[in-house]
Amino acid sequence: YMVQLANYRQENKTPGTNDVWPYLREAQANVALDENVEMACIIDIGEADNIHPRNKTDVGHRLALNALKLNHNQDVMNNGPRFKSVDYNKNTAIITFGTHGSSLVVKNKYGYINGFAVAGPDQVFHYAKARKINDNKVELVSYKVDNIRAIRYLWDDNPGTVNLYNKTNLPAEPFRTDNW
Repeated sequence: YMVQLANYRQENKTPGTNDVWPYLREAQANVALDENVEMACIIDIGEADNIHPRNKTDVGHRLALNALKLNHNQDVMNNGPRFKSVDYNKNTAIITFGTHGSSLVVKNKYGYINGFAVAGPDQVFHYAKARKINDNKVELVSYKVDNIRAIRYLWDDNPGTVNLYNKTNLPAEPFRTDNW
């Protein structure tokens, strides 16, 4: 079992900075693809000024869910929504998440989802408007990128307030569709 790096340091005002932690999180997520490895995502409980989040209860709970699933074969939801695929259409993109049987939940009274950035062929990222359109899909719209070619979600050392979860209160995991 492993715990993915939490959000840490001050938030960036613009996406696409040269932060290192998103790449480390991506490496951890790739290791978690092994059938004998499980990962607890804690991108939502970190602290800007503390590399070791004080909230150990939620970290322990998420690790326990992984142990119940992997070692005790219990039918529990042990991770949040994970990127599955994307369909691009000019300045719009539709992202499909693997939700493992639990629908997406947006914790925002207006229905907007934080943390999505998009880029066109110029590889310059801009924040995008995002909203849930059904149980496992999110629509992104950008008025700064006419031809979306890449998406990054929570791709910062500290991406700010996370508000996309599943019904068991596990956060959607960070991802990117580019390899730039």
